Parts: sequence; structure tokens; C-alpha cells
Amino acid sequence: MAVTCLAALLVLAPGSASHVPPPTPLDAPTLQACHFVPDPRLNASFSCGDQNAPPAFVNVPISFQVNVSDATDNNMTVIFYFDYYQYNSTGPPTVNTNTSSRIMNVSAPALGSVVPVNTTWTYVAISTFPNGAYWVNISVFNESGGFDPSAGSTGPFPLTVNQNSAPFIDGLLSVNSVTQGISYQNPVIPVLYENVSIGDPDADPITVTWFWGDGTVTINTTGPLTARLELHVPHQYAASQFPLNESPRTVDILIWVWIDDGLGHSVSYNSTAEFYINFDAAPSVRIERLFSATSKDQTPVGSVWKVGETMFMVGNVTDPEGDPITAYWDFDNRTDSTGIGDPTRNRDANGTTASHVYTAPGIYNITLWATDGDKEFCRDTNCTLFYTHWQNQSIPITVRFNLPPFVTISNVSTQVGTPTLLLGQVYDQDGDNMTVTWVFGDGSPNATNVTGSSPRGNPKVFPVAQEHVYSEVGSYNFSLYVSDGNVTVNQTQTVFVQSFNQPPVLLAGHVSRLNGTSAGNNTFRINETVVVTAMVYDPENDTLNVSIDWGDGVTANQIIDPKTASNCALDNLSRNICPVSFSHIYGSIGSSGIRNYTVLVTVTDNKVYMHYNSATGKWETLNHTAQLPLVVFITDLHTVGPTPWTWWDYSTLSLVLGIPGFLIARFAWKVRRERMEE
Repeated sequence: MAVTCLAALLVLAPGSASHVPPPTPLDAPTLQACHFVPDPRLNASFSCGDQNAPPAFVNVPISFQVNVSDATDNNMTVIFYFDYYQYNSTGPPTVNTNTSSRIMNVSAPALGSVVPVNTTWTYVAISTFPNGAYWVNISVFNESGGFDPSAGSTGPFPLTVNQNSAPFIDGLLSVNSVTQGISYQNPVIPVLYENVSIGDPDADPITVTWFWGDGTVTINTTGPLTARLELHVPHQYAASQFPLNESPRTVDILIWVWIDDGLGHSVSYNSTAEFYINFDAAPSVRIERLFSATSKDQTPVGSVWKVGETMFMVGNVTDPEGDPITAYWDFDNRTDSTGIGDPTRNRDANGTTASHVYTAPGIYNITLWATDGDKEFCRDTNCTLFYTHWQNQSIPITVRFNLPPFVTISNVSTQVGTPTLLLGQVYDQDGDNMTVTWVFGDGSPNATNVTGSSPRGNPKVFPVAQEHVYSEVGSYNFSLYVSDGNVTVNQTQTVFVQSFNQPPVLLAGHVSRLNGTSAGNNTFRINETVVVTAMVYDPENDTLNVSIDWGDGVTANQIIDPKTASNCALDNLSRNICPVSFSHIYGSIGSSGIRNYTVLVTVTDNKVYMHYNSATGKWETLNHTAQLPLVVFITDLHTVGPTPWTWWDYSTLSLVLGIPGFLIARFAWKVRRERMEE
């Protein structure tokens, strides 16, 4: 009954004439679809009147979209009524004559085409209806006022609009003290932690923005807050925020935090972060080690060094507070007359490690200076009287000239291709580390070793060794260079390289046709494929180069690696035999009718090895090439059907070559049979 009464209260659109008769449904436009987005943060669309749609909020825009069309008119007017009914406490709701509305004129590109119409609306107060709902009605009219209540309107539907509450934050301290103090020039500032809980009465998503007072911002975002959320937000301040040279003292930094639910509520709070700068003590300085590359066991006080050698220095500076350290070295005899470590004077190298080369003999003081910053120990309230934090330690040393090393090696005999151990002995009177360079004399890269050091007052002999493989026979000048870092000495001897490598063997060879059948007397026709197969073997399984000269100016070769070739196999003598095949076609042989060619198969391991004959004192060459000659006959005679003229040709061949006629006949018969077999 209430629905019937509400429908009866529908009114015409503004500007419509009451005397115009209502159009038929065919003349009126239609409203085909209606959707709305109640909460822009969710970005979810719902059908108009959907009872499962979430509520909208005051002061938050709501999006509406309808699709309209008219089969008889291009121009339409869409009217959105946002509070169509007004609450009546004594009866059914009545049509609100002062309803908020929006009129939108629509032009369709063609009759009957569907046009989407979009708009937004923001409610600024809660509805007077007890359930907090507004009634929305959307209608479409054409230019003649045509309106179909059944198809041109959504019909009034309720839209719940709630009042949204502001979010809140709990647990933010008014003063948040960082318990760990800060030391002067300490780049690691203690991390500040803000531990709070946030909530929202409407379970809205929240954005929390922290302004830390140093120009940086941290933003926390949440999903819908159905319960309180604990936040533990850290922040790292830079050391530049603090006057670390003023100690002790407290530094306060004001922090602002804003929480926003995205629905017009942005609430701010503040807190003060408190940091304490500790009192700072001076560092302690110690020279731990003085050494060179070859004398790492030198004792600091009174140690002996060489003119021109690089002297390395290692110091140790510690500070009770772990402050950053500034340190430098003074290498010469000068001292700081003021005793305050003036950084503008006497500074030869920076850091706790350094190196230096003394160019003249003498006695020197090595001094390490260090400080934990440009700070003062104040002796009065205003710090007009003070001590600096510069500290130092000095070590006296003696410097003298370098003494050269010694080296000795011997002649060596070895075999080509095998690892050879080359030996030598080196010695340095200063006990220095020595760099040993091996020059093998065969053009290969040099090798380098480094010996250990020995006490400068008690040097020792170092045996040195280096493995090397000579790939070619002969004699080589082998040299050993030894350097102590200042002087290089060398000695040269001879390396005799000999070889016992055996040459390859060409075991056998035969001639056949392409189909594998044997050719009698090695006789073939012109343009017929001749196959020559050789059996090769190398005692050391060296890679072999097998070549063939067909006797007509054509040559070919193959590279065979017996270790990897799949067609190689061991015979009953454990020899790794490899078959190698070549094929060739002979062309024209002139008018002689038959011609013989000497085919030469050659195998080599491409090694020109020699060995040294100690009896004669001479180098002797081994022949590493094997050859196998084979003879083939090429003919252009007819071999099918001994016609009269064919026998004439064979008779002529007998006279020309001086071969008995019966041999020629046998040859012709054999050739004919072979042709018939093919």
C-alpha cells in the first residue's frame, strides 16, 4: 500500500505542461541501466536500489551513471532527484517539492542509440529519515515531454548516507626520550621509535603522515580498520641535525603526525623527540708494526731499514666512544713543538696505515698523531682554557743502504712435451722477500714466485722451483732473475730438450668402388668414383694429417685424432688402427683409351722431433712421415657387348701399348662383367 501511495506522488519534470497528454510508451525515451558508486575509495559500482550496497558518507561525492535512449527523438533530458521524498512522522513520506536535483541535457548521435549519462552528488547532512536514507529518483524525458513511468525512470530507491567519524591515535608520548646517548662525530644516530595505536569508528582505511622535523616525511597506509592497529614507526636522523661538538647537552626535535580517513577528517598531534649528547674522551694511539715487503718480522724500536725500500706502517687508534678518527704520520726527525698536533704542520700521510721510502741513511723518528675530532677538554666553565684531543706515539729507526741478492741455477736435460722441474737457489743478505722471475727461453710467458723473508741479521738460502713444459726440441737459454725490490740479479743456463716420439705408421691401403666392391686390377672407367682406403696408426695416438695425391693434380687431406675418432679400433696387437677413406672421379684421359695414375697416400703427425745423441754430441732428426703408393687404371673403352668396332678398339690398344692381345681380351671381358654386375 505504501509503495502504491509513493508511486502516485510522482510529479512531472520541471517545465512540463500539465495539459500535455501523456505519450504512448513507443514515443517516450527509456532508461536502460542505472549504477552508482557510494564510496570512491572502494571504486566498486552497484545497481541502483541494491540493498547490499555499502553506505555512502556525508561530504563524500557519490557517482551515478544511467544509460538512456529514444527511438523517436535525439534530444533527451535526464533529471536526477537526490532527496525525492521527505520524512513524514505521521504517515507515508511525501514528495519533496524542494528536492535537490540535477538536470542534464543529452543528445544522442542517432535515433535509438544508447547514451551514458554521468554525474556526482555530495550530501552535506544526515537524512531526516530514521534509517538515515535518502530517496533517489532518476527520470528521462524527450523534447516533447515524453516520459514512460515504467521504462523512463529508476523509481525512487533508498540510498543510505552515514555520518563519518574522525580517526584517532593513542599512545603518542608528549616527550619521547632516546635512552642511548650520542657521541661526538658518531655517524650512527640512535633510531627513534614511535609506538602508537590508531583506530577509526567507521572502520575506514587510514593514512598516517609523520613530519619528523628534519625535512623528511613517513607515510603509513592501512586497510579498513575494523579494530585498533598497533604502529611501530622508526626514524633515523642524520648526524647533521645535532651539534655534536657541544657535550654534554640535550637536543629536542618537534614531531607532527597527521591521521586522515580520506573522508574529510585530518587530525594532527605532536610529540617531542629528545636526544642526549654524551661527554667525549680522547683516543689512545699506538704504533703496532713497521715492516717492508721482504722484512715483515721487523721489531719497531731500533729496527734496521734500507735506503729506497718501501716501509709500511700500521698504527692503532681506539676511542672509548667509538668516534670517527683522524690520524696522520710524521716520518722525519721533526717533532710538534706545540704538542697539540697542529694538522697544518708535520703531516706526511693520513690514516692509521702508511708507507714511506727513505732516500738517505740515518736515524729517524716515526710519529703517529690521532684525534677523535676538533674537540676540547674544557678547563673552565667557558672553555677558555682547554686541552685538545690530539694524541701521539713516536718510534726511532735506523736506515742504511741495500745489499743485493744472489742466485744460482744449473743446466737441465729434459724430454719434449713432459713437465720439467727447474730448480734454483736464491739468497739475500738483508733477508728481504725476493721476487723470482723464470724466463724459459722458448717464447712462453714468464713465471713469477715470491720467497719468504728472513731476519735481517740472519738471512737464509731459499730453494725455488718451477714446472715447465717445452713443446719443441732444441736447446734453450733458461734464465732466473731475482729482485729484492731494489736490485735485480740473474743467471742463465742451457735447457736441452729431446724427444722419443715415434712416427706414425701407414699399415695398408686398398682401392674399391663406391659400393665397396673391389675393382679388378684397380681399373675404373672415366667419371666413375674411385675410393682409396688407408689404415693408419700412431704409437702415441698423436693427431694425424692424412693426405692423398690422385696423380692428376688433385689432392685432399683429413685430420684424424685417434683418441676421439669413432671409427678407430684396437687390433690384436693393441694398436689403435684408424681407417681413412678418400674418393675421386677422374675425367677425360685423352685418346689413349686407358691410362694409369700413381696415387700417393701420405700420413704425418706434424711433428719434427729430434733427439740429442750424447755419443756423437749431435741432434738427430726422426722421419715422421709415411707414404703408400697405389696404381689405378682409368679407361674410356666400351665394356658392354663386344661389337666389331669394340674389338677393333681393343686390338688397336694392344698394338699401341705392346700388350699381348689375350691379356687385352681378358681385361675387356672382366670390364664387361663388372659393368653388367653394376
